[in-house]
Amino acid sequence: RIRTNFTSVQLEILEKTFLSHHYPDTNTCLILSQKLGLSNSTLQIWFQNRRAKWRRKEHTKRAPGRPANNAPRSSCSGQPI
Repeated sequence: RIRTNFTSVQLEILEKTFLSHHYPDTNTCLILSQKLGLSNSTLQIWFQNRRAKWRRKEHTKRAPGRPANNAPRSSCSGQPI
């Protein structure tokens, strides 16, 4: 499989589309495909990967109480493990 290198213009349009809806409908994908010169499967994979990136980012934002991986671990009593 050949890796697709997106142009900056393609990425800008894809990101703007992603901001408006994470799951574009068939008609939107068809329009994007024609406008950007990309296959429908390439667009599907791009949106799938972009949603995964968005979920990872959201997950790290929502865990403010988690200690860093290098923080010393302690039990509920505060004693080191």
